[in-house]
Amino acid sequence: MTSIFWRPEEASLKSFRSTTSSSGASTLVITLSVDDPMQLGHLISDLRDIQHEQDAAKKKAQKQRKSSNAQPALPKPAGLLTYGDDR
Repeated sequence: MTSIFWRPEEASLKSFRSTTSSSGASTLVITLSVDDPMQLGHLISDLRDIQHEQDAAKKKAQKQRKSSNAQPALPKPAGLLTYGDDR
């Protein structure tokens, strides 16, 4: 699940605002009014599921970055070389 929705009879939009940081990242804050505790639980559960999916995707991306940035292992050195007369 990568989205959240609600019906007008389940929750109502109370307010929203957004801020943008100097780095360009934006944050959107949405406030909902929910009268039914059961519906509140469903909405919170949906949000938790979204958060878990995003966390898993971040971990997977970090793991892939680490594996692609890792230096390849050097081959084992060959046996000792000897020079001279092998009689």
